[in-house]
Amino acid sequence: MWRLGNINTTPEGFGFYGLLYGNHAGFSNLARFKLPEFDRLYEQARALPDGPERTRLSRQMSQLVSAYAPWVLLAYRYESVLIHPWIHGFKYNPSYPHPWAYLDVDAPRRAAFVR
Repeated sequence: MWRLGNINTTPEGFGFYGLLYGNHAGFSNLARFKLPEFDRLYEQARALPDGPERTRLSRQMSQLVSAYAPWVLLAYRYESVLIHPWIHGFKYNPSYPHPWAYLDVDAPRRAAFVR
């Protein structure tokens, strides 16, 4: 098991659905999820224009993904980190949010900024 991050590349969600399509197993389908019912719905939905029928098929695919759970879905927030120019040694690490013990303060530069 491992973690991967991803973002949706299409407004209707096919960027994610394609990652679970059985014919993509071993390539973009890293979970190697193969479910004939899901694949059939995926192919039908891809052939339709945007509309109520395509939305209905997408909901059915989402229900199958929820029921079979080929992925454990997590949510991550976007994070902005601002560092003053007088701080030395900072390197962002998302898995260790408290790097303060390893930082150094350039006191003369800070003093020039604070005045």
